[in-house]
Order: sequence, then C-alpha cells, then structure tokens
Amino acid sequence: MADTDLLGDASTATVHVTEVVASDVLIVGVGALLALSEGGYAVEVPAVVAGGAGTLHRVEVGAILDGRAEITTDLAEGAEVVIAR
Repeated sequence: MADTDLLGDASTATVHVTEVVASDVLIVGVGALLALSEGGYAVEVPAVVAGGAGTLHRVEVGAILDGRAEITTDLAEGAEVVIAR
C-alpha cells in the first residue's frame, strides 16, 4: 500500500506553517553546535596558540533552519568557531 493510500479519498489534514523572519542576527552552521551533557549547547572557540586546546563557550540557540542556527547570547560577531567534520 502506498503512503498516499493511507489517507483515503475523503480525508482532511491540518497544516501549521511557522515563518521565521529576523534581521541583524548572529548565525552559525549547526555543525558548530555541541550538545552539553547538562543540557543546552556550546560552540568551541579555537585556541589562540597553535596546537592549544580551544575553549567551549555556552550559547543559547534561537531559530534553526536550513543547517544554520541563530545564536541569541553574547557570542561576538566575527568570532571563529570550530565546525565538526
């Protein structure tokens, strides 16, 4: 049975569409987000010294869309973050 056959001929459906419109927001690729064991997310800011360890910076995430996430806390514009490979 095809998926379209499950609804039948007289079925109805309700669709909710959410539109996100924002300006002057800071975004990162979702590959930069690290899930924290205590909940929430962080991004890794690379080390200043080559070979050094980066530091985790806890962030609050707003809207997520098309592989990008809005950062709503104090991550500086232009800050470099590590993206998972």
